[in-house]
Amino acid sequence: MSADDFRDLVSDFDHSAETNLEFLRWTPPQILHGDPVVGTGGYVPLVIGGPWAYIADAPQIFRDQLPEGVRERESVLVWQWSELEDGTPTDPLQSVAQSTHSKADLVHDLDRGKYYEVQKNGDYRRIAKVNAAICTLVDGDPL
Repeated sequence: MSADDFRDLVSDFDHSAETNLEFLRWTPPQILHGDPVVGTGGYVPLVIGGPWAYIADAPQIFRDQLPEGVRERESVLVWQWSELEDGTPTDPLQSVAQSTHSKADLVHDLDRGKYYEVQKNGDYRRIAKVNAAICTLVDGDPL
């Protein structure tokens, strides 16, 4: 891999076999006559593609990027490939998309019974072929 391709680092620290994580993405409910249709929408499992590295305590340098009041919360960091080796793009974890009024993706640490919400994305696709997601603890069960 080239010097500007950090996927090998993510692969070296791939935690998919050691941790029991579930990635979730919000799907908006269907709307009928201006009202949400019961039983539609909600969080659904997300396959992000490629290896990923999970850091159970986000380093301070990443927490400092979060807004004041949020950076004190328990946080995790997820590094992932932005594209497969054949160039196929992966589906990066996303924070809130205001243009579509969606909700942020969730990371569910099944071993610890905790949910984390993606607060900030680090899109390093063009310079390193990886993405990062800084996630903070959600109180209770968001589902």
